[in-house]
Amino acid sequence: MNSLLYTQNKNIYKYYLFKNNNLKKKSLINIKNNKYKFIKKLIKYYRILGIYSFKNDTLINIK
Repeated sequence: MNSLLYTQNKNIYKYYLFKNNNLKKKSLINIKNNKYKFIKKLIKYYRILGIYSFKNDTLINIK
């Protein structure tokens, strides 16, 4: 997957609310399964790198 293709698409990825380390349900944000899996993978790597801590509810803007 091309990360630039997904992360630069502002119409698809606006704001995602994370609560208790989980992404909102896919049905609530209306995206396809492969894009949803990509976002989950991206957030996992961000957490490993320490970019987002996720100890509290966090609002992220993915552009």
